[in-house]
Amino acid sequence: MEILVVFVVIIFYFVIKNKSKKSDKTKETDKIQEPRKEWKKYAHYERYQETPKPKEKIVLDSHNVKQIKTKSLLNEQEYYILCILQQAVAKANENYKEQKFYLSSQVSCGAFLSTVDSNDEDELWKSYSSLYVDFLIFERKTKEENPQKGKNNIPIMVLEFHGYNHFAKDDDVKNVSIKRNDANKRILFKAQGINFFEIKYENYPYRASNSLLDFAAIRKKVDMIMEHMIAGKQAQNWE
Repeated sequence: MEILVVFVVIIFYFVIKNKSKKSDKTKETDKIQEPRKEWKKYAHYERYQETPKPKEKIVLDSHNVKQIKTKSLLNEQEYYILCILQQAVAKANENYKEQKFYLSSQVSCGAFLSTVDSNDEDELWKSYSSLYVDFLIFERKTKEENPQKGKNNIPIMVLEFHGYNHFAKDDDVKNVSIKRNDANKRILFKAQGINFFEIKYENYPYRASNSLLDFAAIRKKVDMIMEHMIAGKQAQNWE
């Protein structure tokens, strides 16, 4: 009988010991898992987030290039404004032996502006390089006119056309961005001494129609601005 009791006690001892080991392992596992739970709680902290994989750059090939199509560079109203500017530039060039004024359309601001002497050169460049202007007139300076830099092409006038659909319908978020870009251009070109002419359709109506403009009035204003520039007067914002 005594032997049986001793045997039962020994078995009971090993059962209790085995449970204790399992309990210790569970606690250790919980300790390991606990930080992971905390990471999920505070996933907005960078150190707990996985680094996002950079998007792979698209390489053009014979298949995806078929998804790219040409589109019209200018709408109908912009085309007529282009014609007015071409005639104004040609008229201004009549006063010179060689062509002095040139016209470009749909130009990135990063093509004729640059950032210098700035600690945030890259970020500052990004703030304006993504902006585009509808029309740009630049002047070709001769070596005599610009002895330090020699022959150079200087932007002297930017023209923006704000047509009937300049602002998006029922899209306040997009319109905030459009207004911000318009304001940035006014500040930017004024600081650079570049004449800035904004043609707003509501300022040049033709028979009170939203789809037509008074191109004769626009032509008159463009000629006046060109005379202002040729005379070497201070640049300003025009409407």
